[in-house]
Amino acid sequence: MRATFRRVLSPSLAAVLPPDAVVTEVVPRSGGQLSTVHEVRLAGADPLIVKRYADEWRWKQAKEVHVYALLAEHGVGPAPRVVRVDPEQAVTVLTLVPGRPLSEVTLDPAALRGAYRRMGELLAALHRIAQPAFGYLTTEIACRCSPPAPARCCATTTSTRATCWSTRPGR
Repeated sequence: MRATFRRVLSPSLAAVLPPDAVVTEVVPRSGGQLSTVHEVRLAGADPLIVKRYADEWRWKQAKEVHVYALLAEHGVGPAPRVVRVDPEQAVTVLTLVPGRPLSEVTLDPAALRGAYRRMGELLAALHRIAQPAFGYLTTEIACRCSPPAPARCCATTTSTRATCWSTRPGR
C-alpha cells in the first residue's frame, strides 16, 4: 500500500481490506451522513467502499449490515455486498454499486422520470419484505407497537432501544 494512502486509510482502517490488496487510489465519496465514506480503488480487483461510522452512530452499523443481508436474501437491488465488518473500529467494507449519485448528474426530464420510477420500484420491493412486527428496524424489530396502525409510531431514543407512543388523544 502506498504511503500517501495511509493518511486517508489509517493502518487500522487499512487492516479491514483484503490482505493482498494493493491500493491505487482513495477517493472521498459524497452522501455519508452518518459515516465517512471512501472508494478504495485496488490494483487488479474491483473497487471497494470503506465506511467508518462516527462514534454517536456506531449502533447503526449493525442495522445497515442487517438491511443489506435482507436485500440480498430477497433479491432487491442493486445493493452492495458486505465484504467485511469490524464493529470495534465501526468500519464496514462493501462492494461498489456502479453509478453516480443523482445529485451529481444532470438528466433530461424523461431520464429523471425513469430514475425516479426505478427508485420507486426499489422502494416498493423493499416494503414487500415481511417483518415479524411493526416498529423501528435495527437488527430486529427494536420496538413492537401493537396493534400496528398508522396512529402508532416508534420514536427512537439515543440508545439502540426505542419507545412506543401514540398520536391518538388520551394515549
